[in-house]
Amino acid sequence: MFKRMTIFTFLFSTVLSGNTLYSQTAPAVKPATQPAKAVTPAITVTAPAESIKAETPVSAQPAATPATQPTAVKTAPVQATPATPAAAPAPVVDQYPANIEKLKDKDPSVRRQAVMNLQNIRDQRAVPSLLGMLKDPDTSVRMFTCDALGSFRSKEAVPEIIKALSEDKESQVRQMAAVSLGYLNDKTAVPALVKGLKDQVDGVRFACAQALGSLRATEAVKDLAGYLKDANPNMKRSALNALYNIGDKSVVPQVRELLTDTDLTVKVEAIKILAVLGDAESVPKIKALLEDKDKKVAVSAAKSLALLNDQSGMNVAINLVKDADSSIRMTAVETLGYMTDKKVIPVLEKASSDTVPFVSQAAKTALDRIKSKTASEVKPKKKK
Repeated sequence: MFKRMTIFTFLFSTVLSGNTLYSQTAPAVKPATQPAKAVTPAITVTAPAESIKAETPVSAQPAATPATQPTAVKTAPVQATPATPAAAPAPVVDQYPANIEKLKDKDPSVRRQAVMNLQNIRDQRAVPSLLGMLKDPDTSVRMFTCDALGSFRSKEAVPEIIKALSEDKESQVRQMAAVSLGYLNDKTAVPALVKGLKDQVDGVRFACAQALGSLRATEAVKDLAGYLKDANPNMKRSALNALYNIGDKSVVPQVRELLTDTDLTVKVEAIKILAVLGDAESVPKIKALLEDKDKKVAVSAAKSLALLNDQSGMNVAINLVKDADSSIRMTAVETLGYMTDKKVIPVLEKASSDTVPFVSQAAKTALDRIKSKTASEVKPKKKK
């Protein structure tokens, strides 16, 4: 499975503001001393000039002038810095023409990068030009072109990619062609993919098996079942995965034989597919695997039994909820979600705090399943 990532960026700004400050007015100076003759001095009140006017002096004679006139002091207000306006977004540049031109570059690394760029911008106009790149002399360019055309989901590319699978001399190109045909979801590719199961390079065979599974190619079930006896355990597993996706019950007898396979990964896949196919006759053989020394085999057996409505693997699952392997813990909590015994609830509640996110989420999902099932079983009382 191929994953692609996109990086996003963001900007932010901060606006600062100021305050206006005022100092208190200096105190008034007392009036000069009068001569010996008794004269009633005038009373003068001084206040900040901007807010309070001085009262009229109360006196029969004019008030004596103070020696020094008080002055109101005012500080300059702090001006707020205006926010810088956001820059206008850059105009969108059409990358298509430049990358189409680069497909003609003499440097294969430039051509390869152009193919990848065209794949990223997902412009359907590029399909005809990319089809021509399947004949590029550089292996990596052809390989990336197969991948790009697969991601475009372009039906017109199917015949050319089938040709690449069948005729290209480089196994990397044939392998990527098989992967792309799985994306394109076109059943006309099935015969070429079945033929590819016999390729001399294992990577091509694995990719063809996976593509047939993606296409749900029921017409390929018999061919895929034949590879369950392949000498390469990876090919066995690829065939099992494909049959798992197709879901054809006719292969159950061949799959049962793999419950005793010497390869543990093959054994685990066989356990899973028998549960998916609903093979109740396999329950006794799967029960025996609850005591397998390999914990992945044991927990897989517990889960498959639960899916087949057999809860004999409950204790195995409870014990493995605390396992050091997070993948085993996840399978264990998933298994407990199919149990009816309420003693699994506190186990799942504790597991919902697991430090590994996918384990804690699996525990929460299992709890929800149990609660939902319990609620549906509660029948409302009839009114008398």
